[in-house]
Amino acid sequence: MENFIRSVARFIDNGFFKKRWGTHLDMNIRYFNIVVFLLSFSTALFSIFIGIHRKTYEVPLVLLIASVFFLLIYFLGNKTKRYNFYMILITYAFNLVFLPVLYFVGGGIDYGTWLYFIAGLMLTVLFIHGPAFIVSIIIQPLYYFAIFLIHYFYPNFNPFGSSEAFNMNVFWSSPRNAVIINFAIISISIGMLIKSLFVSYIDEREAALLIVKDLEELSLKDPLTGTFNRRYLFKHLDESIKAAQNEHIPLSVVMYDIDNFKQLNDTYGHIVGDEVLCAVSKKLVENCREYDVVARYGGEEFLIVFPGAKDRVAYLRADKIRKDIESSQLSPSVKETITISGGLACYEPGLSASKLIDIADTNMYIAKEAGRNRIAWKNGALPPLKRQSDDDTDNSSKKYGRRETDNN
Repeated sequence: MENFIRSVARFIDNGFFKKRWGTHLDMNIRYFNIVVFLLSFSTALFSIFIGIHRKTYEVPLVLLIASVFFLLIYFLGNKTKRYNFYMILITYAFNLVFLPVLYFVGGGIDYGTWLYFIAGLMLTVLFIHGPAFIVSIIIQPLYYFAIFLIHYFYPNFNPFGSSEAFNMNVFWSSPRNAVIINFAIISISIGMLIKSLFVSYIDEREAALLIVKDLEELSLKDPLTGTFNRRYLFKHLDESIKAAQNEHIPLSVVMYDIDNFKQLNDTYGHIVGDEVLCAVSKKLVENCREYDVVARYGGEEFLIVFPGAKDRVAYLRADKIRKDIESSQLSPSVKETITISGGLACYEPGLSASKLIDIADTNMYIAKEAGRNRIAWKNGALPPLKRQSDDDTDNSSKKYGRRETDNN
């Protein structure tokens, strides 16, 4: 059923009714147009049907007047954009005028036309809001009950007289058949309306959740490079420090800075500079595991969080990233080799996120002063010697997302 309703919605979106019935419209506007148009269309169709089979004008004329009224409301609502007002008007007209007339001319209780009062109450529940709803939901049942009393005490009462035009025996072989068919019409109509409203609600809710998700992502991502911003970085780093404390997991961070970036900007312009920033950030992400975090710290500075990596392994990984960027052509406009300098910091008990970043930043400036295009750690200590097992750093273990060599 849901697939059928969505198929109908797609057909509407690609067809003649897209402007008034399309899913791009607000749900209230869309269902105002659909409900009012279908009321007008169905009453006109029923009017033609009765006119052909009965060859009389009384009932077709009543139905035709109702059809024109619904159509007029349809155009007025779209012209003035006062959809709520006209939805209230159409609901009251449908419940207080059209349905009572249908009840009396359609055979009353015996022929099941009272079932259409359920549809009237459904429209009230769905489309009337606020104080008007409270008044309506009290008055409507009382109004229907008064109609039942009139029919009970005056079974031959007909607001249009006793014309043969309203003799229901001509249309139905028995009152039971009339009740069955009217019940089927009401059940299918209400079921389809409720299901379509439910599907629309689910689809709009999912669309809203996607928008919220996109907005949340935008609030956490750097708009230029697509890496995380400082807001997310500090939040994630605080959580990583708590995990390191509670679960005794090693934690390392690397601060990178693009060498001579100001000179590059002055020489080639900011457009090329932005291109280089994006290319560097892409390289950083490509060289990281899915649980590492790459963030733009500010300007041409980037910071990577390596959860589960001890100082030695983190250094080797940071240097591997540096070499990859050095050997890459990051912009066709730049002829010179673009390099980065980095500073490594490893978590120790008692360090805050800010202090950990300060240590990485200090080591990064040590790398700059030592000649750039290198990684500094432990206040400028010599780099660690590479072991044979370091070639296996691309193999990850399941626990805490650490690599096999992260414990070395």
